[in-house]
Amino acid sequence: MTETKGKNVDDALPIFRDFANKFHNNSCDFEFCNGYTLQATRNYFDFRKLEDGIVIFTKKLGVDNFVVVACAGDNRAKNISTVTKECFENSGKPVFIKNVGMELEQELLKLGCRHYRVDEWWNNQSKYDDNSFPEQILNTKQLTDLKGPNFQSLREEQARFNREYSIEVRRWEVCNLEIVGEILKKWIDNMHLRNDWSKEDLRASHEMFCNSRSDLIHFGIYDSKNNKLIGFLVFSEISQKCLGCNVLVNDFEYRNLYRALMLECARIANSLGYQYLNIQGSEDANQYLSKRRLKAEFEIPKEHLIFDKNSCL
Repeated sequence: MTETKGKNVDDALPIFRDFANKFHNNSCDFEFCNGYTLQATRNYFDFRKLEDGIVIFTKKLGVDNFVVVACAGDNRAKNISTVTKECFENSGKPVFIKNVGMELEQELLKLGCRHYRVDEWWNNQSKYDDNSFPEQILNTKQLTDLKGPNFQSLREEQARFNREYSIEVRRWEVCNLEIVGEILKKWIDNMHLRNDWSKEDLRASHEMFCNSRSDLIHFGIYDSKNNKLIGFLVFSEISQKCLGCNVLVNDFEYRNLYRALMLECARIANSLGYQYLNIQGSEDANQYLSKRRLKAEFEIPKEHLIFDKNSCL
């Protein structure tokens, strides 16, 4: 049944995009952007191409459980089930399935997968990693125009920011660590101080976005008064109507720059012809509430499922 196996992400992503374009070209689900796969599989990569789809999986760092992170094509539940059984047989350890929406959830439960138990968490901080709170899908035209009472607070916040600062957004055809290294280090140091997150993990989860790729879109953010680089943004396509926001790095010395750049992300997506922008799910309530201030048009709730020995009974 399995046609192709492989360990090279660049062998798999063209196949993944072909299936995504054929079967999911109106989707807004974050798992269908290449940037997500690059980040999710940074520690280990593998895939299976089946007759009607492709399943991409990794290993959970520190425990080596297999984790299905993305699947494109037809009969997704069947293909995920095929690959999770193979992974379980090879490892003898429970297999995690991420990015499970409501319809896929019901199909996978019928095929023997199960929900997390009450005492099972992805890690000590979050139940379902960055799926713990729903993906936020922004209407790019609405956040470009900021018209109406629903967006009054954002208009006021933007006006205050613009009175204090002047920023310039430039698309980069070339990106590398020499260009972004200083601002990335500064951002990592500040995120470590604010949240006590590991500097090594922060760097590892962002370095793959610091180099030019045909499937990534890079923008630099500059203080126009002194031509100083104060942030950068990275995107990748989900579908013909939705862009995924993969990276937002900002200089914490500029008050409210994060929110200003979130609005810039929506404007960029709109200028590139995308109706929607997916700014991902959230690991905790603070992230979720911060993103909710952008007035998402809709949310996509996701969760994790598990395939283990009980699934085989």
